[in-house]
Amino acid sequence: MLAAAALAAARDASVPIGVHLDHSTDLEEIRDCISLGYTSVMVDGSHLTFAGNVALTRAVVAQAHDAGVWVEAEVGALAGDEDASTGAASGELTDPVQAAEFVDRTGVDVLAAAVGTVHGFTTSPVHIDLERVKMIAKQTGVPQALHGASGLSNADLIAAVKAGIAKVNINAELRRAYLSTLAAELPNVRDDVRVLQRKAIAAMAEVAAEKLTVLGGHGERKDDR
Repeated sequence: MLAAAALAAARDASVPIGVHLDHSTDLEEIRDCISLGYTSVMVDGSHLTFAGNVALTRAVVAQAHDAGVWVEAEVGALAGDEDASTGAASGELTDPVQAAEFVDRTGVDVLAAAVGTVHGFTTSPVHIDLERVKMIAKQTGVPQALHGASGLSNADLIAAVKAGIAKVNINAELRRAYLSTLAAELPNVRDDVRVLQRKAIAAMAEVAAEKLTVLGGHGERKDDR
């Protein structure tokens, strides 16, 4: 149901929209999304051994590429949880040489590398290893996805894009905008829950528009930190 709604929204949009399956470890789920018409899928084998990750990713790439679908995969391990805030940053940073071997052996289109960011908000500062991003870009030659970008400054986001990041994942900030608006506006809503929903969606859209402006290269200001 959710997949059908996402695909319908993409078809009706006034600009090109991709529909992406993120962080899936389920081959059946990935196969179903490819069949439905998703434009990209992410197979997450980061919990496996390197050889296991390669084997899983190769299997997905073979099927996805036959359907014209891009594949994203992860090498290294990002700390945190996509659906909850976490504590201090930790995880296994991606080795650029191993990343190059992974890309060569799998034929993956986009690489999600662990370069210091964390899923969700953290209680300690997060620092992107920009030199690692550059080295991975040089070694692999494929676009990189930056997971765990919520809470990063505009300056950090711009620097990451300049270093080789092509796809930026921002989930926690969008979710926080949605939930905080629901909490703030709930006492003001009488009978029509649709009013509440529209306000929450508008709050998310505002955050998304701000990020698009920054990532498009138009948001850099002297006071950005």
